[in-house]
Amino acid sequence: MRVAIDGKNQALYGGGIAHWISNLLPSLISSFPEDKFIMLSPRAGVLQSDHYCGIEKFGVYWPFNLPRFLRNPVYDNIIFPIAINKVKPDLIFTPYHDVQINKKIPSIITIHDLCYLDVAECYPWRVRTYYLFMLKWNLRNAKYILTVSQTTKNRLIEAFNLSPEHVFVVPNSIPAEFLEAEFSENDCANWRSSNIPNFSNEKLILYSGGLEYRKNVNRFFQAAKILWDQGQAFKILITGNMDARWRESLKEFMPYEKNFHFLGRLSLNDLALSYTAVDAIIYPSLCEGFGRACIEAMAMGTPFACSDLNVFREIGGDYPLYFDPLNVDMMSQVIYKAYCSEKKDKRIDSRFTPDAVNDEFIRVITLIINELKGGGV
Repeated sequence: MRVAIDGKNQALYGGGIAHWISNLLPSLISSFPEDKFIMLSPRAGVLQSDHYCGIEKFGVYWPFNLPRFLRNPVYDNIIFPIAINKVKPDLIFTPYHDVQINKKIPSIITIHDLCYLDVAECYPWRVRTYYLFMLKWNLRNAKYILTVSQTTKNRLIEAFNLSPEHVFVVPNSIPAEFLEAEFSENDCANWRSSNIPNFSNEKLILYSGGLEYRKNVNRFFQAAKILWDQGQAFKILITGNMDARWRESLKEFMPYEKNFHFLGRLSLNDLALSYTAVDAIIYPSLCEGFGRACIEAMAMGTPFACSDLNVFREIGGDYPLYFDPLNVDMMSQVIYKAYCSEKKDKRIDSRFTPDAVNDEFIRVITLIINELKGGGV
């Protein structure tokens, strides 16, 4: 069997989707040595070669000469389908839902969340209109659907009247390097004193969710402002680098500039250390399909405060402190409670270990391939 893998996300982006699929691909290749896997990816991007051994690379033109808002639509609906016609696969697997799926070829699409539907007001009309159109198109044409939580599966079935037997859940996992990291109190103290400018024993809270529209960072910072105005001393640490979008988001909070610190791009080990060294982790998102920060915080035993979303209840249970993401006053109270809390015992959920997630992924893909080869489910 020839399996075409959409590599756009892995080549061009470095977020949760890219991490999710790159962790699964090695076991996919080793589990089906008799089948051929071909990754179609933009030549303009970069693939981490250690994740893609055994996969044939098929470079595809990326329309960088077009205005930015046209690049994805042109690639998804013209360039990618043309490449599929050249590759002639028996199965298409895409770790997202935006490249146009050919109904004549069996396909697996992945839907990580329904934010364009459930919090549509957060997105510019052009963005939400395009991605919702592609979602509905591909739901009509895809034979199989993967998603990352039971909450999202239930919502998909409800919103689009899907048949449950062809919707599968393969969750996110904690990378082994993160999971196995161990740090002493001295390691954490050294990290705080060496990484945080003018550190003087303030409380430290970490935000690792990025600046995507649904992340609700403005309300989060308003909640922090309430506490700073009350005389509370803490810093917000943000993973990634300060850029133009972050500068715009922080503009109204410039009087509190000294209370924000960007950690830059972190290795898994450094991310695990930052999760361990801070006093709390905050995740104020309005909509998520999974919520990886939750399992990362639990694995390090760090207090975690997050929006009261069904998916966080599914993933975190009674571990997080929950708040209404639209209620800034409530959020400020829960943030204060979180960073004043004691460290907890580490909690590693067996559902989200690398081995468990890999096993479930291979189980699902085996069912699908056997069905396509005529063996039935």
